[in-house]
Amino acid sequence: MDDKGPMMLTVCWVFTALALLFVSARLYVRAVVHDKLGFDDYVILFSCFCAVLSNIFVTISVSWGNGRHFADLDLEQKENTIKFMMAAYVPGIETLGFPKLAVIALLVRLLMPSRLHTIVLWSMGTICCLSLTAMVMTLLLQCTPTQALWTLTMPHNCLAPDVLEGLAYWASTCSAFLDFYLAIYPATVLWKLQMHTKKKLALCCALGMGLISGAPASPSSNPWSKKPKAAASGDPGATRPTPTMTTTSTMPKAQEILV
Repeated sequence: MDDKGPMMLTVCWVFTALALLFVSARLYVRAVVHDKLGFDDYVILFSCFCAVLSNIFVTISVSWGNGRHFADLDLEQKENTIKFMMAAYVPGIETLGFPKLAVIALLVRLLMPSRLHTIVLWSMGTICCLSLTAMVMTLLLQCTPTQALWTLTMPHNCLAPDVLEGLAYWASTCSAFLDFYLAIYPATVLWKLQMHTKKKLALCCALGMGLISGAPASPSSNPWSKKPKAAASGDPGATRPTPTMTTTSTMPKAQEILV
């Protein structure tokens, strides 16, 4: 029997473990070496908590049959697979939005943009997080009663698929655009500084990892643009931590490098 559940769990937990490793190193430098934790550190900690919680729900979903052919599952397995995968999307989506706020806090502290640019950066981050949250809440509350989303035999009245798909494309576009912007903006500033080219390249690469996360955040690869029960089949990319989290974690001493 074809079972992709183990592969899903491997992808989710391996990427989460890597993110936790980088975050732990960052927190050690910030808390022990510099003896000071900032707003971005707490945001990253919250994002890590969301990533672990999401993976736990994915693991439970896989134990009920997620990753196997839907037709091979009995009714109870189908319903629990959908229910726990839907639950995984709630904290999982926060790992797409909240780390961007940490990156913005980092860039504002290091690059000292103008007041107007700072307002624009925080506005884009807030809009992105609100859009992603609105999308996942609509996903969960699209049916009346709510239990009908995973209770396959219950009579229900659900939103038209176009509504959820439109929200998914909007939120994905916001997320991808902000990933690319936060990756390219520091490179344009750093390249003008008087420092060795190798340092410039290292900093641009470290702060430009959002280019990697921009692709899976794009509308064409968004799992929430699928129908709910299809999305519940368990795209591991939907819940694993993005490089945005790693970007903020890898720059605990960027201020010293810039100086």
